[in-house]
Amino acid sequence: MFDIHCHCLFWMDDGSMSLEMSLTMLKMMQSQGITDVICTSHSWGKLEDYEENFSALKKAAVENNISVNLYKGCELACAADRTANLTERLENGKLHTMAGTDYILIEFLPWVATEEVLYAVKELQKARIMASGNMAKIIIAHIERYFEFHNDENIIKQLEDLGCLFQINVYSIVKENDEAVKAYARKMLKEEKVSFIGSDAHRSDHRPPDVAEGLKYIYDNCSKQYADKICWKNAQVYFVKGDTV
Repeated sequence: MFDIHCHCLFWMDDGSMSLEMSLTMLKMMQSQGITDVICTSHSWGKLEDYEENFSALKKAAVENNISVNLYKGCELACAADRTANLTERLENGKLHTMAGTDYILIEFLPWVATEEVLYAVKELQKARIMASGNMAKIIIAHIERYFEFHNDENIIKQLEDLGCLFQINVYSIVKENDEAVKAYARKMLKEEKVSFIGSDAHRSDHRPPDVAEGLKYIYDNCSKQYADKICWKNAQVYFVKGDTV
């Protein structure tokens, strides 16, 4: 598995609380077959702290014989009154894109209105990524968690028409307690609307990187070709090879 959504970088947000916890999380990931992780800390952290902690975690992972590849990233917290600030920070290089590509990972509150999502996507797509000069490309995080989407048959098509890609949390597929969220995650899989998966892991003892059962569900209920794409192939192509599929 290539985990494109994880809060394993310590002291950055509500995720890992120490370097030791981050290493524990990486060991848990490695034991379940996760080979690559994008460290998508929330966008409220300072870039300088991110750079320092990311370097420390990479060094410690090597020293502890943890063979998980780490990439820089960010989860942008969106709201109608924040998109201008996020656009400015992207254009000034103050927020990490996904592994240095033109893709950004964005999230909303669970009760967000669909109109607000469409507005934020259109505004953020105007941002020029500093490193490339290209317009930002959107991945929407944990698409299953937005309750208004559950009863809106048109929103996914509208977002697809805008060029958006979708990520779901592996946790949501099997272990999620909210049946509506679980059902929507499975619906997205069945309809092959998912491009990427993520653990959205926060700590070793709270929302841990527990993906084994979710991965099993994917391979048991989807074609192997599609399962391979969303579990690792798409991420390899988009974020390592720098191409699209």
